[in-house]
Amino acid sequence: MFFIQHNLYNYYMKERDKTMKEKTIEYLSNIFHVATIILYFTLLFALVDPPSLPILNYLAFIFLGLGIIFLVMSLRQHQGKDNQAMVFDSSVYGLVRHPMYLGAIFFFIAMVCFLPHWIMMILSPLNILLIYRFIPLEEKKNIEKFGEPYRNYMMDVPRINLIVGIIKWIKRKRNDE
Repeated sequence: MFFIQHNLYNYYMKERDKTMKEKTIEYLSNIFHVATIILYFTLLFALVDPPSLPILNYLAFIFLGLGIIFLVMSLRQHQGKDNQAMVFDSSVYGLVRHPMYLGAIFFFIAMVCFLPHWIMMILSPLNILLIYRFIPLEEKKNIEKFGEPYRNYMMDVPRINLIVGIIKWIKRKRNDE
């Protein structure tokens, strides 16, 4: 119960600092994300034989798995820690700076692979663009909040490029040894 209250308090404090325009854009984006997910499941059940290719199904499971891994690991990283006091640079945050956003992007890619319908091929990229649009805003806030440590973190860890993140992580591990 304390964990929920603590997270609600942190969420309220973050929300309080946003401008009305930022809040409106964020709420509309969230509504669009939810509407896309609802439409996805509606199409999935409404179509008698949803279009599908075996290779796309394999890719979908890969992206779905990656999305779950990134979301769960980033949430676990935040659990029980004061998010206001530190820059996370371990676990998935050592690979990419925005693992929650990357996990959500992987989910929308998986949705297109599972259901390659023209509606999903339009809505999923739009959702990905909306997600990507919020990353620079989040980084600006983190720079204001954490200052130089976050700037250093930005130099070491890529925004959401997982391949570059893995390469940089390996190099950092080799340098630490």
